[in-house]
Amino acid sequence: LRLHCASKDDDLGYHNMNENEDFTWHFCDSFVSNTLFYCTVQWKNKRASFDAFRSKKSDECADATCYYEIWEDGIYFAGGNNQRIMQKKYDWNN
Repeated sequence: LRLHCASKDDDLGYHNMNENEDFTWHFCDSFVSNTLFYCTVQWKNKRASFDAFRSKKSDECADATCYYEIWEDGIYFAGGNNQRIMQKKYDWNN
């Protein structure tokens, strides 16, 4: 799996990841609450791009930790009040 995440100001680089491997980062939201981190994932012949964090939707993360998991059928998310209950959030683009 190949992962790339970035914001307007911070490029977190490209990461080649193995099964069950985690990638984490920490940041503070901007003063005007306009922070956006987006990610692109490539796995086998599949690809997806998605917003990993957007200030205007930060209630999804409840000002805490957001979790994403890459599954064969798409991208799953947990955060906010359902901290570790994974729910499918994004499909693969192809």
